[in-house]
Amino acid sequence: MAYPQTRWALYARDGYGWTNNFVESFHSVFKRNDKYKPGQRLDGLIAALYEHISILEDNINSEVLKLKRTRGDNYVERCVVKATADWWKDKITTLEQGLQYFVKSENDESTFVYLVSTPASNPWECTCFAFLGRKNHHQVNARTCKHIEAVKLHIFGIATKPRQAAGCSPKPGAFDWQEQQALHTQYRLKFQSFAHQVQEQLDA
Repeated sequence: MAYPQTRWALYARDGYGWTNNFVESFHSVFKRNDKYKPGQRLDGLIAALYEHISILEDNINSEVLKLKRTRGDNYVERCVVKATADWWKDKITTLEQGLQYFVKSENDESTFVYLVSTPASNPWECTCFAFLGRKNHHQVNARTCKHIEAVKLHIFGIATKPRQAAGCSPKPGAFDWQEQQALHTQYRLKFQSFAHQVQEQLDA
């Protein structure tokens, strides 16, 4: 009879190409970071494994999101394009050099004047409704507006470059997160089916 470690290694190599070091590394991380305790019930072990799978899935999904262009990226690009117009120079008035600037509204400059603050005093901020609606946006680079971009460009000479998505095809030699996402989803579904069968046997 083969030792359990040998069988575990053979299983790991069966169709996946993983090495025993890979399996041992996962086992070490799993024991260190999760609530698994030696000798615990099988259903407890399955629950801990599923929790570990969910954490991995969240991490993979966040990496895949970096490959995609978001609505926030589109918004930033629109702001940057609008801010390139030369007439913005006539709409910007210095309130405090290097710190704060008044920017007249693009459409109704007689009524609306917005206050833009620079990072010298605060993070880039503006009193317009577009910025206030995105002040706490989860995508940091989307916390902007055309008034901020106009001050950046025409006062400080800073031309914001909208984030470009990496695209669907990874660079040669790069880790393919989209392929990893598809594989992980496949393995998670198989594990769910296996866990359900084990739970049925435990409840029988």
